[in-house]
Amino acid sequence: MAIDSPKPTTSFAKVSFALTLCVTFSAWPAQAGDGLIEINQTRAIAGGVSSTDTPGFPVTLESDQSYVLTSSLDAGSSTALFAATAGLDDLTIDLNGFVIQGNGVGSGIGFNTTAENVEIKNGTIRGFGSRGLFLQTSGRHVVRNLRVIENGSHGIDSNGAAFVTDCFVQSNGEDGIRVGSTSHVARNRVVSNGRSGINGNASTLVTDNLIHHPSGTEAALDLSALGGANASGYRNNVINGGASGGTVVGGIDMGGNLCNGSTSCP
Repeated sequence: MAIDSPKPTTSFAKVSFALTLCVTFSAWPAQAGDGLIEINQTRAIAGGVSSTDTPGFPVTLESDQSYVLTSSLDAGSSTALFAATAGLDDLTIDLNGFVIQGNGVGSGIGFNTTAENVEIKNGTIRGFGSRGLFLQTSGRHVVRNLRVIENGSHGIDSNGAAFVTDCFVQSNGEDGIRVGSTSHVARNRVVSNGRSGINGNASTLVTDNLIHHPSGTEAALDLSALGGANASGYRNNVINGGASGGTVVGGIDMGGNLCNGSTSCP
């Protein structure tokens, strides 16, 4: 009686294919879904967050990407958490409710390079020796839903135009929020910072903020950069300024403000 030969099995082929996929994908940045690239403490130490990222801090980021934290980050003695090999454009960093913790040196998120269309959101930046958040030149930035606390220099600092909204900025060594020309600063809580509470350059709009500034060395709201056709304006803010720096310097009172308990703001 003829004996049938065993049929070829596909098991080996399947296993080989699966192993090939694992090896291939392991070299790619970890994806958190919807095209987001994950950053956490383990991955930051290991490197490979981007194609140019080396192990340890700072983590090197690239333009045209969206990053999301999946753990808090502690850079230890490093002077920076993030870096860029070239100008950064069209970049989003979602802190996802986590904390970027400093150790008294450097900036929390600081890009000393041209940057345009950058968005930073949803978390805490605390304890750095310099700025909490620093965006150099260019502009069209969005900064929202951050807690920026106890940093040595400015809390949020954008040299270019920015929309800064729904942030809690407290106990930073210099200005709480400092923005470039044609910015909008709205619905923030700015408390007990060392120099100005909010400092805006030309043609800046400041609306619906609470600025509590009992002991800063300059005005709670400083819009004195330019006047005339480039004047800034403020509306519907509650501003409490100390005797040292005063309440408001510059800008146009557009109404609805309360300054040290008075509806007449300087």
